[in-house]
Amino acid sequence: MNPLSQIRFIGLGSPSPVKEFVLEQYEILFYYPANWKVLLTPQGNHGDMEAIAVIVAPGRSLPNITIAHKSFADDDISLVADWGDERTRPNSSYQFVSLLNFNSPYFSGLLREYTRTNESLFSITEIRCEDLYIVYHRMGFSFTSCASQSDWSELFDAFKDFYASIRSTE
Repeated sequence: MNPLSQIRFIGLGSPSPVKEFVLEQYEILFYYPANWKVLLTPQGNHGDMEAIAVIVAPGRSLPNITIAHKSFADDDISLVADWGDERTRPNSSYQFVSLLNFNSPYFSGLLREYTRTNESLFSITEIRCEDLYIVYHRMGFSFTSCASQSDWSELFDAFKDFYASIRSTE
């Protein structure tokens, strides 16, 4: 599989060029849409101290991908999924959809899908998210991909392609 030909993010679904990004400290690389931005968050993201990076579409709050991490005593993916569940449940509008196995040529993990709402003074936005959980050298990672419900069908394949591009640099 050539990840450079797979990602379809920009234009919400149309094929686009991608860039490679390496999280050097964690020896993980992935491909992301070339006109999106990767923002490292060494001090956390809006109070989320486990967030290490956010990938955002310019000028939009959604869609986005948040990457979080936590160390674990061993490489037990169920512990990582439990941690991910703790991360998502504080949102009072959280609605579980599914938890499925995920396999790529590089990692095996779990994929949790859920919905939530975001309320502002002017509107209520239905949001759909997926969290890909992987564990690598006793470090658990959550790759949280979210989009408005109305954009989800256009981004679904692109998020899957993003997950499939995640790999070790070792």
